[in-house]
Amino acid sequence: MTFPRVKLLAGAVGLVAWKTGVLPRLGLGVRGRVAANTMLGVAAVAFARARGYGWRELGLGPEDVSRGLRVGASAAFVTLTGYGLATAIPSLRTKLADVVAELELPEITEWALVHVPLGTVLAEELAFRSVLNAVAKRSLSPPVEILLQAVAFGMWHAFPEPDENTPTGGVVLATGLGGLLLTRLRNQSGSVVAPALLHLAVNSGGVLVGTAVKRVTTTSGSM
Repeated sequence: MTFPRVKLLAGAVGLVAWKTGVLPRLGLGVRGRVAANTMLGVAAVAFARARGYGWRELGLGPEDVSRGLRVGASAAFVTLTGYGLATAIPSLRTKLADVVAELELPEITEWALVHVPLGTVLAEELAFRSVLNAVAKRSLSPPVEILLQAVAFGMWHAFPEPDENTPTGGVVLATGLGGLLLTRLRNQSGSVVAPALLHLAVNSGGVLVGTAVKRVTTTSGSM
């Protein structure tokens, strides 16, 4: 194994170790974890820049933003349309409402507008679709680098947050497959803006649609 590949593997393992080993042991609350993950993403970009990676190579070039917006907006539109259609199916409508069942409006607002955009989308897109993507492209063939990113992204979600109770096997598989799609959008557009918009639509969109369903259900039940 060549030295660049050793560094790449170390970086991927380091990301997974941070999320599944280091971060849980810090004993931080939700806001603390959001801040820590955000700083990790920003620090990863700063480190890559110091190692000679260019803005375009990192998917952060301003000249690629417009294409990233177009590609990402299209993917986000499909996702939000899917959520809209799901509300017409009782079983799926219930699942959407369950996402925010134990949250009050101020908490929901904070999740949708702060925690998800910063602690999830920004942090993960910078760490994975920006830095890990750029490093992988320098030393691996396209199929292998995409697979590595998907596996690392899935393993990043191997252990749920302290306040979650989610089966990890299904989460790892689902997020790994999601990582394939997000990486494809990043490579297709040349910008992390594209996967970031889809990522935001999936996560914040799910919270907001679930909130709307919950409010409608509560209002209907009280009449």
